[in-house]
Amino acid sequence: MDNPTRRRQQEAPVITPEASEATRERYSTSLTYITMPDTPRKKPAHQCSLTFAQSLRYIETTDTHLAAVSFRTGSPVGEIMFNPRNCQNVDLLPFAGLTVHEILHIVCGHVNMFDFPFRKKYPELWAIAVDLVVNQIVEKDGYSLPFGKGILEDEPDLVFEGVTLDNIEKQ
Repeated sequence: MDNPTRRRQQEAPVITPEASEATRERYSTSLTYITMPDTPRKKPAHQCSLTFAQSLRYIETTDTHLAAVSFRTGSPVGEIMFNPRNCQNVDLLPFAGLTVHEILHIVCGHVNMFDFPFRKKYPELWAIAVDLVVNQIVEKDGYSLPFGKGILEDEPDLVFEGVTLDNIEKQ
């Protein structure tokens, strides 16, 4: 089975540092929220969030529903990709949770496990499993996630549900 993440990784356009920085600026409010202590949460963000958030290239693309992360083959620099059409419908707090969700895929090593046998054999179960892992961390740390109806511009009637302990059996 073709792996769309690996295909994206190999076919990704060349992104200039200027373009990456411009996209990073667009999402700077979310990044500030996740990397600084926040009064409502009463605790600082993830220890690693600032490092990863600052080292990633920021790209806008329609190749993903909301967001994704990847590494170019042979590159130590990761990319976080946002779908601008769908992300514009997400409020700040869930958008910050979405950003943390993607960064946690890097921290947990999920983006580097292309040859993992379970991932190759059951790619959909793999995606559910790794999303369950990171979503539990995101929610435990006080972030919300962008779930609900009308989030996806091209499918406004679709109810976008993240993988949680409450709905894992349905998934």
